[in-house]
Amino acid sequence: MVPARKPGSGASRKASPRTDKVLAREKDLKLPACHDAKKLLLMEAMKKRRLDFCWKYKEWTSGDWQKVIFSDESTFRQVRGSSKVVRRTSNMPHYNPHNTVKMVKHPDSVMVCGAFTGHKGSAGLFFLPKNLMMKATNYIEVLEEHMLTFWSIHEAGYFMHNLAPAHKSKAVKEFVMKNNIHVLNWPGNSPDLNPIENIWHVMKTKLENSCPSSIKNLMEELKKIWIFFDASYFHPSCFHAQENPECSEVQVEYVQILIVTEEVTCARPVVPKLLQAGAPLAPR
Repeated sequence: MVPARKPGSGASRKASPRTDKVLAREKDLKLPACHDAKKLLLMEAMKKRRLDFCWKYKEWTSGDWQKVIFSDESTFRQVRGSSKVVRRTSNMPHYNPHNTVKMVKHPDSVMVCGAFTGHKGSAGLFFLPKNLMMKATNYIEVLEEHMLTFWSIHEAGYFMHNLAPAHKSKAVKEFVMKNNIHVLNWPGNSPDLNPIENIWHVMKTKLENSCPSSIKNLMEELKKIWIFFDASYFHPSCFHAQENPECSEVQVEYVQILIVTEEVTCARPVVPKLLQAGAPLAPR
């Protein structure tokens, strides 16, 4: 039996007139309390590379971006256990089932490789063997057995992968050159630029509604969710900001000019429509 909470001291609230004035002003301006926004920590060299990326592809059209194969890997856990904000009355038990998140100490997981183009939609989903460390040899096998097939089907012009050690190895560079694959000059530490992060976020959110009892069931659920995305969903104009918490509140789509903030910390190939008109490109 959980003991009842001890009553407060009963002391009257003490606040200075200045504090009362600030609180009243916040209420008038409708400024509710909220969590801090998360932002990538970027060094000056990283900011420069992102700006160089922006300048290099600033003339690209929507059609150019649609023929890029965006790829990435992500880990999906059998039990996600993500926290959430709940509201409960004072007489509601702290561990009420409606206000709890189920979790296990060491949830089983599976790593997934996925890719898509805005031109023709998904380009396959590949599950990596358990406990496999992605090295250059493994990555070349994935590219050869899975990506090359979709390269021709999707009539792709460029391939995007991040700067993970396995991706930038000498063997991988030789493989892509041998197969005439043009790779985007991707800046490091830039997951916020990759639109496939929207897809991973949606898939993980949908998994919260199911409770896979094994890795096999988890993989089946992921396949069902992946198949659910038709070609129209992957079209740039179908990406919505609410699917990725790092996006702003408006719908996003590919545009000819990549917007860079004053701090040169964001140069994404998908930018808010709000910024399209009259938004100058940061000086080089």
